[in-house]
Amino acid sequence: ASDVYKRQDLRWIGDWVRYYRRIHGADGVLVYDNSSSAYSLVQLQAAMDAEIGDGVALAVSWPFPYGPQGGMAGAVHNKETDWDSDFCQTGSLQHARFRFLRNARSVLNVDVDELVLSSLNRSIFAATEESRSGFIKFPGAWIGTHAPQGTDRTTCRHADFLYRDLPDGFSCPPKWCLVPGRADRRSDSWSVHNLFGAKANARIDGEFSYRHLRGVTDSWKEDRWATSDTNPALLPRDDALAAAFERAGMKPGTGAGIARKAG
Repeated sequence: ASDVYKRQDLRWIGDWVRYYRRIHGADGVLVYDNSSSAYSLVQLQAAMDAEIGDGVALAVSWPFPYGPQGGMAGAVHNKETDWDSDFCQTGSLQHARFRFLRNARSVLNVDVDELVLSSLNRSIFAATEESRSGFIKFPGAWIGTHAPQGTDRTTCRHADFLYRDLPDGFSCPPKWCLVPGRADRRSDSWSVHNLFGAKANARIDGEFSYRHLRGVTDSWKEDRWATSDTNPALLPRDDALAAAFERAGMKPGTGAGIARKAG
């Protein structure tokens, strides 16, 4: 998986790598660092190496302006704007695709605050590799910042957060996993939420989904830690996520695009 990010905490990077290695069998991780100032590329590389085991981790410097966002992310007076010059993340996907990932068994495109779950406890990589199309696209749901055991933005870990935001539905844009060379033709385009040009892109999978953790961020774009009017007593606990954390050996307040290498 590749993620373009800035100022993510190294403890979150470790949690992320551990989760995908232990839950989905990832043996490779690729991260594009967008000029983070809190630590060096060498320190980022070391944090990933510490969790990937005998797999391969690579931190890539990607010092480019992100570019203005379109759609509702750049809406003015609730009117969607055209996409223009959103080159940083899209460019990193194309760079990763052709520079590093052409021979990977499968590639998962997720961010550091996104954790994939299977209703059948299967690996997203194995399922994609065994699928007819070589491509699985799946929805996401928000996990809020409510943590009854107590935490804050300076100390939080992935496993601190288990409560779904209301309404209880999949409101996050989809993410995807694919087999390079089988699912993606050269005329197709890897994008953040789509494989444009592929017939399988129209289908949303029913087994896999991801959890988008609001608390795993420094709120560079918006303050996700802002006080909510929702009564915490009404928030549904995500038991599937809790079970995955337990299997990964991740507990509240503790330390801990992901890819699988060619066989």
